[in-house]
Amino acid sequence: MRLFPRSLVVLALLAATPTQAFAWGATGHRIIGRLAVRALPPEIPAFLRAPAAAVEVGELSREPDRWKDAGKTHDSDRDPGHFLDLDDTGRVLGGPELKALPITRAEYETALRAAGTDSWKAGYLPYSIVDGWQQLAKDFAYLRVDLAAARTTRIATHRAWFVADAARRRGLILRDLGTLSHYVGDGSQPLHVSIHFNGWGEYPNPEGFTQDKVHAPFEGAFVRNNITEAAVRSRMTPLEICMKAPEACTAEYLSAANAAAIPFYRRPAGLWAPILAAALSPPNGWPPAPPNCATSSPWPGGPALGSRSDGHR
Repeated sequence: MRLFPRSLVVLALLAATPTQAFAWGATGHRIIGRLAVRALPPEIPAFLRAPAAAVEVGELSREPDRWKDAGKTHDSDRDPGHFLDLDDTGRVLGGPELKALPITRAEYETALRAAGTDSWKAGYLPYSIVDGWQQLAKDFAYLRVDLAAARTTRIATHRAWFVADAARRRGLILRDLGTLSHYVGDGSQPLHVSIHFNGWGEYPNPEGFTQDKVHAPFEGAFVRNNITEAAVRSRMTPLEICMKAPEACTAEYLSAANAAAIPFYRRPAGLWAPILAAALSPPNGWPPAPPNCATSSPWPGGPALGSRSDGHR
């Protein structure tokens, strides 16, 4: 197996996220996951170049949203990992600057509490992305060890174990790629990285931006009804490798998404009607909600209007 920069994996995921035609919800995350894997460079292991790998990662990219409602302990800790409330100065709710976030979540929490808030309110999306990158780096390291050991050991039982462990590791890589793809996809949504996450909110509003609850309708039903995989592929830019630390690359990426929030709200007033209307029209073939699963959505199993995303806030 050829060695390659570990950053290529996350950077290909970043490159697969469109800069204008944003796509999220189940449909959007599936598209991002599939196209990301297909955009990976030739240095990646052969199993990731198989068509089935892109399909698998696309489906697994949806999982972090499907974890929702597992339970209060689970949800209260994981839900803030999908967003980051950046204010108009580039700070996290008046606390640390995005470009200078502490390395650990413990230090981040300390900095937020000094500003009178915490990560449950402010979100911790950058840490979700960096955590996913580091996990994949470890996954690939173990895969290299398994493959090298399987080639070199002279003990048949040891060889069989390494071969089996490599197979398990490939499955974990697909799962972890899906998870990272999800959070990177969340980071491309300007409303996931802004205090103006669901209407402009109670902030100075000289341009009279909408206060409508546009977040879930936009990234869910509107995308599902209007965005196709081919359209997203046509907007993808060539892979650009960020050679900085993953924390710095992530901060630059999220800053660019945050900068798109105001252009989003500057859309002509007439464009809000189809976005909001999309949330009131059940999509074709939408499955019913699971038994005993309460929902405040206008159709069974759909996202609750006014939520942070399809299941967040």
